[in-house]
Amino acid sequence: MKPIFVILFIFIFCAVIFASHFFIYRSWLKFSLPADETLKNIAKILLIILPITFITTSILATRYDHFTLRSVYAISSFWLGLAANLFFSFALAWFAYGLSKTFSFSLPLPLLGHAFVALGLMITIAGTFNAFHPAVKKLNIGLADLPPAWQDRTVVQISDLHLGYIHGQKFARSIVSLVNQQNPDLILITGDLYDGTRGQLEKSTAELKNLRAPFGIYFVNGNHEKFLGLSTVQKLLTDTPIKTLSNELVSLNGLNLVGLEYLNEGSRAKLLEPLTTVPGFSTHQPTVLLYHEPVDIARLQASGIDLMLAGHTHRSQLFPFNLITNLLYHGFDYGFYRLGDLALYVTSGVGSWGPPVRTSARPEIVVLKLNRL
Repeated sequence: MKPIFVILFIFIFCAVIFASHFFIYRSWLKFSLPADETLKNIAKILLIILPITFITTSILATRYDHFTLRSVYAISSFWLGLAANLFFSFALAWFAYGLSKTFSFSLPLPLLGHAFVALGLMITIAGTFNAFHPAVKKLNIGLADLPPAWQDRTVVQISDLHLGYIHGQKFARSIVSLVNQQNPDLILITGDLYDGTRGQLEKSTAELKNLRAPFGIYFVNGNHEKFLGLSTVQKLLTDTPIKTLSNELVSLNGLNLVGLEYLNEGSRAKLLEPLTTVPGFSTHQPTVLLYHEPVDIARLQASGIDLMLAGHTHRSQLFPFNLITNLLYHGFDYGFYRLGDLALYVTSGVGSWGPPVRTSARPEIVVLKLNRL
């Protein structure tokens, strides 16, 4: 990613965070009617410190691993998820207040404020539970050119584990156990295995050694692997059964598997260029494509790809931001799609980035049963 885009993203991200915290503060004053000036000042300081803490620890976490840093990052990350839900809860409170003014009826503002704060808190607690309890989603996928050897075979897709400060060794162990329980013939990991934070990655990665699949375990890098450093990622995966595909093709009993390296911003919607240069790729062979992000879908329909697996979107993690991801990815932000000869599955991922809260889609392990159309 070009430095100018990084700077612009950070500026917009910070502006949105601080604007939303200002809205929360003003809403709290409006609906809770606090009379104590000391309490007001404490709230004001906290609503400045908490977002600064998240931004600061996010930067430090890419380089350092320390218990105190991990703890502060976890607290500020959870707060960010709570703040997002408080923002929309207070937005509903303002809507109710507007209705009361429009239709001339009275509302007890403190009671209204407390009710919507409780709503935001309950949604956050439920979302936090979701973030650490992924579902197993099973699908039957029919492919026209499926080789006979792959009839009724099971392929497990996992994506966006984001191993690091929040999702550590215990989480990795639970995911490995769930995946192995599906008795997969093939395991495919579509990027962001790592978060970019340094949190005890060797211990988390050691759990991945227990993954089992007779046809292998294959992985493509996502954008967060680039944050961590591709050389660091490959060093971590050295002693695991996971093979990284970087613009490579492997043939598995008549089924071709192609993994494309994650492209830089600005060129990510041009998958056909690297795809057509992959040694051994043929439009006449049954092919599964692994790429981290669901982009360039229209052109891929005519590429000869039978099945594309992607992740990255998280379906936004937090409601109602999934409405934005749906627009950004032209309706391909989550789920299964049949587009002529191309089958596409975009997973919501199994981990989380930033807030360990998921309210727009439950995290998932995807189990695909292959059959011939």
